[in-house]
Amino acid sequence: MIKQILADLVRIDSVSTRSNAEIVAYLEQRCEALGLITRRFPYTDDFSVEKINLIALTHDVPEVELALVGHTDTVPYDPNWSEATTSATSPAISRESLSSPPFSPLGEYRKGPVP
Repeated sequence: MIKQILADLVRIDSVSTRSNAEIVAYLEQRCEALGLITRRFPYTDDFSVEKINLIALTHDVPEVELALVGHTDTVPYDPNWSEATTSATSPAISRESLSSPPFSPLGEYRKGPVP
């Protein structure tokens, strides 16, 4: 079952320059099949591309207090990216190689590239 789900997800064109409507529809169907309640929050990005945020809930509530967040898009392949790797077990960037963490000890988000 997991192999089929992964194959389905890989088959969906989810490059970040396009709408994520197809992958959201797939995820919404999977969530609803598990008995979850789903909500869609559509918006238009800075390039006038339709994007959708999806929330899946165990029961209907007026406000969500905790969310597990993930991405539904992928980054287009760039053959000039020298840090690219084909091995999932040896990532191009490790946490140890970062000279400055993206989050402070207090959990404050720092926008921009890691120096």
